[in-house]
Amino acid sequence: MVCYSEDTIERCIHDYDAGDLEGLIHQPGGGRAPKVPPPKYIQLLLKTADQDPPDLGVEFSNWTAQRLADYLAGRTGIKVDESRVRHYLHANGYRLLHPVLTVSSPDPEYEEAKVAPGLSVQDRLH
Repeated sequence: MVCYSEDTIERCIHDYDAGDLEGLIHQPGGGRAPKVPPPKYIQLLLKTADQDPPDLGVEFSNWTAQRLADYLAGRTGIKVDESRVRHYLHANGYRLLHPVLTVSSPDPEYEEAKVAPGLSVQDRLH
């Protein structure tokens, strides 16, 4: 009901009964401190995000947080989760947008057919 283990609830009751109200206040966990990449990594992240991926020799046209994380891990040896990459980008005023898919064709008549309203596909082809 409260999403805590029985051990935690028993400890809280014991602390309360003993008059130790400090024991009831949540204390931060003792896990390891988060790894923060060096400032040079963040500078490289921002510089990389400003460039077109093909200019850097990669075979996609848009950056995603995961692609940036993977690319920089290969260049620096520093592995950063894509959520942290997104955090550093947002903290520096960057926004990752969803790509807009477009349809195009090498056919010279494609543009004309695309903008001709009210014509059926058959009419456009003939």
